[in-house]
Amino acid sequence: NRSSDLPASVNCSCGKDSSCIAAQGPVTKCIMSGPVTPPPPQTCADAIMGCGNNATCGSIVLSYLSACNKVFYSGAACTNDCKNRLDEAIDALPALKECICAGNATCIEAQTNIQKACFGLTPAPRPTCDSITLPCSQKPQCYSILQDYINSCDRVFRSGNVNDCTQSCLDNLKSLTLMMPTYEKCTCSQGDATCSMYQKNIQKGCFGVDMTMPSPTTARPTSQRPTPQRSTPSSKAAKVTAVALVSFFVAVFCFLF
Repeated sequence: NRSSDLPASVNCSCGKDSSCIAAQGPVTKCIMSGPVTPPPPQTCADAIMGCGNNATCGSIVLSYLSACNKVFYSGAACTNDCKNRLDEAIDALPALKECICAGNATCIEAQTNIQKACFGLTPAPRPTCDSITLPCSQKPQCYSILQDYINSCDRVFRSGNVNDCTQSCLDNLKSLTLMMPTYEKCTCSQGDATCSMYQKNIQKGCFGVDMTMPSPTTARPTSQRPTPQRSTPSSKAAKVTAVALVSFFVAVFCFLF
């Protein structure tokens, strides 16, 4: 019973004022229902896969991916068609607004280009990986996930070979970025050659992204991290999912907005 917590403006009597009565009911119901718990974070791959299982949603997102293709890859201007398709896609699949790229540098670049071209947003400065992983190491659950990620991705960290990027590595990277979304875009501290090597190799081995090559736009997003790196499980489902993961950017797309 939260009636005692209601503000006077809601707990008062409206008398015969019909406008007051009409407004008071919904407001009281909203306050009594308590705060709304936001949905848990979701990877872009999972969001698109789920959408691909619905013909209507899949068609809308596919149209969006097609209309905004040049923005994703080259940082081209956001056309009215792209912006309209983007709005429609977010309405059909709200998870697109905040989904996690889970380590895919191409996904992050596409997201950055959409933010800048369609919303005029400047990406916030990226934190260093050390500033994220050090606090994580002091929390048992976070530290356990971080260690699982480091151990399962050890071979691809060192080799950059696609055969060394295991599903276990991808799964643990996904878990890590879902727990620590800021890890998604952390950068290696200056002079941290090991971090830079790991970041470069996991992009190459797990996503086919060569971080030594210049980006088709300005600079490829640095999804670097101190010891670990993130990745995204590449998955195929319906037609839209396949196109999203391949045409959108080699593994998963989105995190637009």
